[in-house]
Amino acid sequence: KETDLKVNRLFRLLSEPERKIVAELLKKDNQSQKALCEKTGIPKATVSRMVQRLESKGIVKRSGEGAWKRVRLSKWIKRMK
Repeated sequence: KETDLKVNRLFRLLSEPERKIVAELLKKDNQSQKALCEKTGIPKATVSRMVQRLESKGIVKRSGEGAWKRVRLSKWIKRMK
């Protein structure tokens, strides 16, 4: 399937923690960073760093402040689903 091929290509460009975060957001978008920590088993500081990297790559968007930070997929990633 073309969509699966695009997702696989994207995943090859990401680190393992980044892949886990994107995979979790593909299951359920617009999650808190805390929820992503709990669901992926990735430490809080690493999730924060990985989300910053994903945002700089245009893959996710962050909103909110501090503990209330939420992460959602960018529109072009959502279209790949």
